[in-house]
Amino acid sequence: MSTGSTFADDDALSHVSEESEREDRPDFSGTWTLCRVEGDFEALMADAGVSWVLRKAARAANYGVGMVRHGISQTGDHISVQISQGGSSHTMDFVVGAGEQETAGEDGSNALVVPSWDGQRLRVSARNPKKALGQVTTRYLEDSLLVLETVTSTGISAKRYFSKA
Repeated sequence: MSTGSTFADDDALSHVSEESEREDRPDFSGTWTLCRVEGDFEALMADAGVSWVLRKAARAANYGVGMVRHGISQTGDHISVQISQGGSSHTMDFVVGAGEQETAGEDGSNALVVPSWDGQRLRVSARNPKKALGQVTTRYLEDSLLVLETVTSTGISAKRYFSKA
């Protein structure tokens, strides 16, 4: 009589565990409007290579509070984020857990991203294809708000809070 598990048993348990984890993951779907910012956005934007003129314009517009919208659709690990800001719109589209992928960055430029789940949080490491370093954004739900916390390559952190529209 065998007391060890078989590979088939291990595979079945692994599949059940993965399904359970998926069910526990948050659903970010919906339209979200930026309602508050915290942290040093000037430094965050400078780290991302945003020009001085655009950084000053963003500051004058309170970094898009009330104007920036994220329309998110989520099917399993496939996530699409339609970002509307300042009259422009672009879409970030990626599959969580599928390794490095090319998509639009938050500013609409080409970006290489590595999305992964960290419990209830979606972590996206992003960088310009021409740079080795980038920024890490963690998306999570806090009360009724969607939070995007971004940390630069130098450790500067800023948060954006979105309310569901």
